[in-house]
Amino acid sequence: MNAVDQPQRPGPGEALPDERPASATRRTLAVELLVALAVVFAANLVAIEVGARGRLSVGTFIEAGKWRVVEELEQPVDWLIVGDSSAAFGVTRAELERGLGGRAINLATNQHQLVVGDAWMVQRYLERFPPPRGVIALHSVNVWWRTVGVAQTKLPLPWGYWDRLDPHVPFTTTMKWSYLTRRYLALWMQSYMLSTRVLNPFGYDDEDTIGEAGFISWRKNDVPSVNRMVKGHRREARRRGDIRLSLANRQGLEALIRLTERHGFDLFIGNGPICDQLKDDPDYGTNLAAVAKLLDVVDRRSRRVHHILREPLSFPIREMQNPDHLLRPAARRFTRALTAEIQAAAGRSP
Repeated sequence: MNAVDQPQRPGPGEALPDERPASATRRTLAVELLVALAVVFAANLVAIEVGARGRLSVGTFIEAGKWRVVEELEQPVDWLIVGDSSAAFGVTRAELERGLGGRAINLATNQHQLVVGDAWMVQRYLERFPPPRGVIALHSVNVWWRTVGVAQTKLPLPWGYWDRLDPHVPFTTTMKWSYLTRRYLALWMQSYMLSTRVLNPFGYDDEDTIGEAGFISWRKNDVPSVNRMVKGHRREARRRGDIRLSLANRQGLEALIRLTERHGFDLFIGNGPICDQLKDDPDYGTNLAAVAKLLDVVDRRSRRVHHILREPLSFPIREMQNPDHLLRPAARRFTRALTAEIQAAAGRSP
């Protein structure tokens, strides 16, 4: 390399040459700002779509998926299952249809939607189809004392559903703001869940969570994890003591009773499955007894309401995904026992 081609280095004591920043015009600044806004806007649209499909967690996936099932249903069915996830994971289609006859659909979601969610789901079905032969509502003990909260803002329904559907649920300003931001500013509102999903795309298997007609089949078991959750349920039972029916759940039950009387179908309501260790726990047993008294009162309200599974069916931990989610073989046995209870209750009706 020639001397003239070599870069000139500053000598001792000489200052380094100044670095001249690239000049920025208003035009370039405007273009950069528009590009950034377009990227954020596009990312928000993707987040809205991902959130609407419930692809951020198993809970939201089940909520969104079950509402999609009822909206996309093409023909009426004979049996509707509603309730929390103990019903979502505990009832199998083949055994139910074989035992009771006709077609069935499982619209059960999770405990956070309360009995209000049951009433809303049944009402939406009745807006589209004639009444079924029966509605089966199953809940775990932990549902009955819960109150309305932000969970009710997560449903994939148009603005104002809380005032249109029965029972009406008064949304606070905070709840309405949560609905709007979750629906239209998903990139901001659900940033943590989005980042978790991106960093761990295979953290849970949601591809086949909801099967045909809303039925769910769970095949995985982690005994140490179930044991930890059982301990949490026991602590909650000790802290809760005697269970009192929350206002939201009372309103949900009353709405279901009104629907049974107006449309002429039967309502079968009871406990979902639980694990053996909880059924044998004295504090949890106190909770179960309190729920049984509550549902006995509901049973007497209408000849179309039937309290079933007054004593919940229990299963060993090795057959459960959590303290009230059954693996498929146990779910089959639970469903056969459930159909026998429904047949017996229907036979006792005047």
